[in-house]
Amino acid sequence: MDNHQSVNINNSKVAADQTDSIGDDIDPLCCCEYFNRNDERYHILECCCNCTDFDQVFDRLICCKKVDPKHSTGMLLTFQDRLRVPWQGGAKQISLDAIVPMLVIPLVIGIAAINSETALIMCIATTLLLGYCYYYLRRTVPRTRFFVMWTFWSVFYLIILFEFTVPMMELLPEENFFLVLLASVTMFCFYRVKTRANLNHVPVSIVSEDELPDITEEQTSLLIDNSESDEGDHHHPNVCQVCHKYVQPRTFHCTICQACVERHDHHSYWLDCCVGDKNHLYYFLGLLFANCALLFGANLATTAVCHPVLVFKFMGVPVLVPDDCNDVFDDYETSLAFIMAIYALIMNFFVLIALIMQMYLISKGITLSEWRRGQSGNRRSILNNLKCFFIGGTY
Repeated sequence: MDNHQSVNINNSKVAADQTDSIGDDIDPLCCCEYFNRNDERYHILECCCNCTDFDQVFDRLICCKKVDPKHSTGMLLTFQDRLRVPWQGGAKQISLDAIVPMLVIPLVIGIAAINSETALIMCIATTLLLGYCYYYLRRTVPRTRFFVMWTFWSVFYLIILFEFTVPMMELLPEENFFLVLLASVTMFCFYRVKTRANLNHVPVSIVSEDELPDITEEQTSLLIDNSESDEGDHHHPNVCQVCHKYVQPRTFHCTICQACVERHDHHSYWLDCCVGDKNHLYYFLGLLFANCALLFGANLATTAVCHPVLVFKFMGVPVLVPDDCNDVFDDYETSLAFIMAIYALIMNFFVLIALIMQMYLISKGITLSEWRRGQSGNRRSILNNLKCFFIGGTY
């Protein structure tokens, strides 16, 4: 009897210990705790300790030895994982690709506004930096928020600088209102591109792997292209080799979004989404209004801080262009407005290239994905293609 009682007591202790351990595991996180990338419970105050990769990298640097890429990558991943802020329900991670543009853009503009030499250097350096990031991140981290956050913070700082550095006495209230309206419409269009991107995705898989037709090796990561046909021709659905779905013609698989996109045009890294059937029109309108807003804002800023010259009057409104900008760097606030205008023009250059490319492809009745695959256009007229894209129809 005593043995049975002792066994029961021991079993009760074990069960109690297990219950306590389970209770500890399911305790809610405090505002400074989080689960790291290895699903281990951590506290944000531990951010400067217990990083073996950092120790290895530091030791090898001190000894002038080659650093193992595995340790450097692990160190960066650990730092990024521990970059958090206290939050209810657990510490929230701060994404580096989201915070870097917020810090770099004002730094670049602030340095560029010092004088003409720093302005030239920073313009070249920023262009090279973005080109390198675009080349590097596309191959290492295809799904990144760096470019969309760069776009967001660029628009934010441009608006702030325009409202606080451009002399308002040089502008008409109507001009300022029209610029704000153009910027608002642009942001709305790109917002709709982002929110409607998922509507382009083809829904759930309906084909098993055994039912797939024979597809060549060249088409394993893409959808079968359709041959050109007349407007009235009917096409049978194709099958995606990656997703195993029946899809409509002109549907292509995006390896970044990991989805089949209807009438796929391209994956926009600057908006972090695909442009397809349901958001292509908003994308084109966003480019159009962005081009107008950037040009108009740059013109207002440069004519306010430089010596303007009258070109003509449109419905009683004078149209000015800058004539002499030699003394813009005499005052730092004026130079900030001038650099803001230059930055807007640089952005507008790339927006204009994208807009011209879109106008050409729409007039041909094809998408960018189809153009990259060698298609030159359909058999309809330019006017018919434009009508189908803007008004509706079989584009």
